[in-house]
Formats: sequence, structure tokens, C-alpha cells
Amino acid sequence: MFLKIFRVLLLLLPFTFCFSADGYSAPLSSDTASTATIRVGKHKNYLRIVFETSENHAEKASVVVSGKNDIKIDFALAMTFKLMGSKEPVPHRKAVDINEMVRVSAKENSCVVTVKNLDDIRVSKLTGPSRLIVDAFYTDSPQDNRTDKTAPTQKTENTSFAFDTVVIDPGHGGASAGIRSGDYIEKESSLTLSKEIGAAFTKAGKKVFFTRKGDQTLSIGSRIKLARKLMPELFISVHMSGKRGFSIYTAPHSDAAGQARESALSKAIAQKLAGEFKTEVREEKIPLSLLTMVPATSLLIEFPDPKEFKYDRNSKRILAEIIADALSASHVSPGQSEGPEKSQGAAK
Repeated sequence: MFLKIFRVLLLLLPFTFCFSADGYSAPLSSDTASTATIRVGKHKNYLRIVFETSENHAEKASVVVSGKNDIKIDFALAMTFKLMGSKEPVPHRKAVDINEMVRVSAKENSCVVTVKNLDDIRVSKLTGPSRLIVDAFYTDSPQDNRTDKTAPTQKTENTSFAFDTVVIDPGHGGASAGIRSGDYIEKESSLTLSKEIGAAFTKAGKKVFFTRKGDQTLSIGSRIKLARKLMPELFISVHMSGKRGFSIYTAPHSDAAGQARESALSKAIAQKLAGEFKTEVREEKIPLSLLTMVPATSLLIEFPDPKEFKYDRNSKRILAEIIADALSASHVSPGQSEGPEKSQGAAK
């Protein structure tokens, strides 16, 4: 009896089908699975570029801004690109216009999307159906937040101190989104700004570490533990507020020399930001555990609400350079000590 059933199953095996929500259909071929269909939708201040492809390809894809107006999407696997409504694939190494603002060129496993007046991007990956989404924010014309673009940056006294290592802490992440303002989410914006600041410090010859490099949930304790392990001289936590202007926080503590140093650094950054962007910069002292429990000179910087401040690529670069410039000098200013031990020695 069992032998007869087994023979029947063998006869039926070639006719096996794959069940889907639309009924019975044959399994996807490898050609279909390695195709990305591109469609573009225009919104108020951004273009939504959608790549419909297999879940495996979408998951492996990486997206970076590779030029002034270029977005490179690398799928790490062989890929054919097609425009929505077109039967022909996008030819390799030949740019094809999608509309008046967007063009695409393809390679074996990647493509470059060029967006006119590209400002910033936001990337997400969705399932059901599987797709990679790139929101490309654009401007009508290049501009920044400075009210007087010809005026030189206000010159400030050098109040920096000697340091080699900095830990940058992008606020929130993972399940903790932070504030939301329009199309901006704090956990994403704080990470983007942190990377810009890190790049500016690296350019200045500093060793840079991050508490997180992606969208992951981190407790305050985990951030403190990592900072203690790395033992940096400088710790900067980056956040975004729902207010106009900037806020720079330092923590009150018993180390008089450290307190004076943090206050001087806060003032240096505040003066440069106010001079460059002609906006309010608040300086406050609050007993945050993130600042008091990290064994380093520590600052928390809150950046303005995106509704009040234009975060284009140029302004983010300027912000990063201002912060790095205010902190990256190679000496301590007169009247400032390098730490409690040297301060005590001088007192003797």
C-alpha cells in the first residue's frame, strides 16, 4: 500500500506548483528575481525612487551619495534594471532620463541615480512586496542658512584643549525614534550629523569612534560603558530639538578645572554658531548621567528643529567644520588646564 502511494507521489512531482496569494503559479525564475523595476514619484520637496526587486537583493543593497548630485545603489549581486512601463532594460553605462529631474545609468550589479539639486537622502526597505525606497530631497537652488553669506565667521578666542580621541554619540536609535518634525526623525538626523562631525574630526587628524553606526537601540548605560572602555579625551552627544536655535549642555561637577574647560569649549562653539548662522545658541548646565558618568570632557549639542533650520548638505558640512574647528586646536588656552592633576600641581 505504502509503495503504491510513493509511486503516485513520484508521478505528481513534476506538476508541483508554488502557491501564492493570487493562486497557483510557477516559482519565480532567477531572471525575474534579479530584476529591479524602477519608478519615481514626485512629492513636495523630495522624489521617491522605488526599486521593486527580490527580498534578497533589497536586503543586500547599499545606498550612498557618491557625488554632488549622484546616488549610488549597489546590490552586490548581478542585476538587470528596468524602468516602470518599459520592457527594455536600462543599458549599461548609458544614462537614461526618467523625467526632467532624474536620470539613471546602470552597471552589472549597481546603478547611479542623478537628481538635480540633490540635498539629502533617506533610505528604507519594505516587504510585501519587497522594495528598496530612496527618498531624494532636493532644493530649487543651492542655498544655506547664513543670513549674510559674505560676512566672515566671527573670530573667537582659542579655548580648545589637546586631545587625540573623540567618541561621538548619535542620540536615540532603533526603537527610540526621538522627535519627529515633518520628514525628519531625530534618530536618523542625529546619526547623519554625527557622521559629518566625525568626518571633520578625522580630517583634523583625530581618532573618531561612534556609540552607534546604524539604526540600533542603545541604552544610556551601554553608551556610558562603551565610552569608558574607549577612554576618549572628548565625548560629544548629538541630538535634535523641537526648538529654534541650538542648545549646548554641560554637566555641573566638582572638578573645577574640568568645569571651566567644558564651559569654555561650549562658549567657543556657541560663538561660532551664532556668528555663522545668526541664530540663538543656548548654553545650559544639567546633571545628565550621560555627561557626568563619562570620564572625558563631555558636551551634548541639540540642533534646531528642521522646520526652523535648513539641513542641506552644505549647512551640515559647515556645522561639522565649526564644531571640529572650535575643539581641534593643539593646545590649551592660557588660564585653562589640561586636567585636575595638572591644576593641582600648578596650585602647589
